[in-house]
Amino acid sequence: MMPPKTIAFDDSELSAGGIPRAAVTLLGPGGPKGSRANFAGVLIDTGATHTQLPEDVARNIGIDPSQGAAVQIATSNGTANRQHLTVTLEIQGVTVTGIDVYFGGEVAPLLGRSSLYAAFAAAGFEPAEWLRKL
Repeated sequence: MMPPKTIAFDDSELSAGGIPRAAVTLLGPGGPKGSRANFAGVLIDTGATHTQLPEDVARNIGIDPSQGAAVQIATSNGTANRQHLTVTLEIQGVTVTGIDVYFGGEVAPLLGRSSLYAAFAAAGFEPAEWLRKL
C-alpha cells in the first residue's frame, strides 16, 4: 500500500475576503516580454470549467490567441466571446501541459477547475479519489 500523499499548505495569510487564490504562470515560446507571464492571486473558480487569461499578456510572450478556436462561453454575466487554446501553465509551482484556456480582451484572470484538477494530478494526487472523500 502506498503512503498517502500530503502537501504543505500555509494558511496563516488568508486571501482577501477568504476567497481562494493561486499563483499562475503562463508559459510561451517567447515574445517582447519574455516567455513567462506571472499572475499572482488568480481567483480559483471551481464553477468555471476552464481557465481564463488576458489576450494581451499571451501575445507578449509569443502566444497568438487568434490561432485558437473562437468560442462563445457562458459567464456569470451572460455570454462572452473568447479564443480557446491549449497551453502550458504553472499552478502554485506545478507545471501542467495541455491546459484549455480561454483568452479575451480585458478579462480578469481566473483558474478553472479543469486546470486545478490537472495540477493536482501532476503533483501526484488522484482527483477522483480525494473528491470522493470530501
